[in-house]
Amino acid sequence: MKSALLALLLGSAGCRWPGVAERIVKGPRVRALLADERAVVLPTEAFGDEFPVEARAWTPTWEDIQRTELLVRHHVRAFLPAAHARWEEYRRQYGGYQGAVGKVLFVNFFCVSEADWQTRVVTREAAGDCYFSLKVDIVRNEVFDLNLHEPSDAEPSGP
Repeated sequence: MKSALLALLLGSAGCRWPGVAERIVKGPRVRALLADERAVVLPTEAFGDEFPVEARAWTPTWEDIQRTELLVRHHVRAFLPAAHARWEEYRRQYGGYQGAVGKVLFVNFFCVSEADWQTRVVTREAAGDCYFSLKVDIVRNEVFDLNLHEPSDAEPSGP
């Protein structure tokens, strides 16, 4: 059922995002593909500790990114409705690796703009719903490891 729905959605969405400008962003020791003003594909090595030790480099295709966008948006709508309501506010960083389960696409979401977000992984601990991440098994079309960066009771809530 998931596969049929995904095929229908991808077929109606076309093979490419409208207006995607594929371009290289260069930073210190990093080259990244900028999908649009809110999404970037970073190389595997940029993610360091976010990926398993045994992970091998894998660069996702635009089709992989599109399929992931559909799966992730559905997952976020179901499990993080407040984040789904603010979907357009989030920037996204994608990183792929091949691990024990096959090809995995890591997606990092954040809503506060940072100057070098296109060349380094943005991480925050205890930052509330502005930061979350998850992984997608590309072969099984499954979302897993949703990681919320929620503030602890001891953390100040901010301004």
